[in-house]
Amino acid sequence: YTTSDARAKLASDICFFSVDNEPGFSQLFEAIKNRGHDRFALFAPKVNAVGPRYNYYLESERYGVALEEIITYDSSYEYLSMCHEARRAALAGIERLRKHKLLMCLNDQSALGLCDALEQSGLALGKDISVIGYDNIEENIHFNREKPILSTIAVDDLTVGERIAETLFAWIE
Repeated sequence: YTTSDARAKLASDICFFSVDNEPGFSQLFEAIKNRGHDRFALFAPKVNAVGPRYNYYLESERYGVALEEIITYDSSYEYLSMCHEARRAALAGIERLRKHKLLMCLNDQSALGLCDALEQSGLALGKDISVIGYDNIEENIHFNREKPILSTIAVDDLTVGERIAETLFAWIE
């Protein structure tokens, strides 16, 4: 977890924070390798194909996992429509998706839409193809299934909040 000193220099009376996701991605890629995967495809909305989270996927080879393909689709990136937009895009490009054993998404909403499309196309999740999301949203927990279909990356919000509070109090003093 880090503070962004570059932005803090721009406004000395404002403290900026950003979350360092590197430890989580390091653990993710290690877990992927332990499950026998050495490559993946990234399924992401075009509008979100920038930023730190996206960049960690691009750097996957330093962890020993190859990024085979980036599959992007149009999206408004509005929370309530992400799942449906991902589902529509996945159905439209299902043949391209079928050639991969592991698909990763930048968020769980997109991953859940992708899972729906893959199942509708006759693929067995966790057997024929695996999907990993990001955010560990509550919808994933309550998804109407006998067993979970989606692996996800969870951000430890409590630890993030504690570190921000500690940094903020030190900055104030």
